[in-house]
Amino acid sequence: MVYTVRNAQEAVAALEHFNYFHDGFIKRVELLSHDRFEQNGPAYTDRAHVCTGNFEVVLEIAHYNYGPGDQPCNRIIKCRFEDVRDFLLDLRAHRLHDWPITRLDIAETDRSRTGVPGGSEKALQVRLLRPRLVDGSRWESQEHTLFSFVRAEFEEGISKG
Repeated sequence: MVYTVRNAQEAVAALEHFNYFHDGFIKRVELLSHDRFEQNGPAYTDRAHVCTGNFEVVLEIAHYNYGPGDQPCNRIIKCRFEDVRDFLLDLRAHRLHDWPITRLDIAETDRSRTGVPGGSEKALQVRLLRPRLVDGSRWESQEHTLFSFVRAEFEEGISKG
């Protein structure tokens, strides 16, 4: 099944179906740029880098803790996010036991509009809540805003490996 997310209501439906990805973990992250090089004439110097500011993010989340009954433990949910901006994934202080997802949320936000100084547009943002072991003795919850986006698709699949 594929869930399309373009607004907060569609986000809630998808996230509720997947139990907000509780107890899952990020298996793969992919950042795709839509920038390109163009040849604007016959000479080598006529080439130009076209900066689009248009990115996609693909998150593959390993997850089993949703749906009725005992689900297979090799499920992968492929989450493709379009028109992504403000991407930040900081793993510098990341430790082995900090990988689980407590909750993934999507909320409405305003973000700056590309090419329009001072302009803004409506978008959605991905927030990740995960546990973190502090000083080897106590757990804290950490919330991170990963990026903003305009449209997403969440698709269920089975891991091949």
